[in-house]
Amino acid sequence: MLLVVQNVVIVDNPRINITKTSKGDISYWSLIITNASLSDSGYYICQIHTTPPKRLLKFLNIFVPLQFDKIQSMESNSVVRVRELQNVNLTCKATGNPKPTISWRKQDGQPLLVETNSNQIIESIESEVLHLREVSRSAIGYYVCIASNQIIPPTITVPNKMVSSYVDQNVTLECITESNPKAQHFWIDVFGNQIDSKNSYKYIVKTVDTNGFKTIEMPENMFAFQITDWEP
Repeated sequence: MLLVVQNVVIVDNPRINITKTSKGDISYWSLIITNASLSDSGYYICQIHTTPPKRLLKFLNIFVPLQFDKIQSMESNSVVRVRELQNVNLTCKATGNPKPTISWRKQDGQPLLVETNSNQIIESIESEVLHLREVSRSAIGYYVCIASNQIIPPTITVPNKMVSSYVDQNVTLECITESNPKAQHFWIDVFGNQIDSKNSYKYIVKTVDTNGFKTIEMPENMFAFQITDWEP
């Protein structure tokens, strides 16, 4: 699908735009996609009409934080009542990009009573559906579905929102970001121009990586089911 020719947007999509900047004899063209969605993922081609034509291929990958599919995850039936020796299937589904991995464990830390190829006692299993065969009273309890796709939406923390200084003093402005994949950072001055410390005697921009972030099990990525005695 043809999107843009020169500075004219061909496709009927208000989210698509094109910008051009020049430095000397060099022109920089940027394709702008606002409010990007998963459907925008794929290959994009920048082509220069020479003989022969020259092309540059770029792949756009849209990351999507995980979200539980609460309808398919049996939210309305989070309490399951069964008879002894019945089979039980607990279903948990989540969406996102990359595709989330889903695992199950018992909240009290006890082993899962599931059949495995090696007949091992396991504490967790990776599967959308947890199959419990011929359950007994020892199976009663909470079963927790944990989903993860390692995508953390970016957050920004500013330790000092107001900084004061005397004339001719050095000033440090700091912001802290946390995200996965790693975020890209830039600063903008009061005139709306991006600060380029490489070509400036006034500004020094530094990025300091910490030791990473902690992965914390939050309610947003956990879903619990309770198995109780059967009631007539």
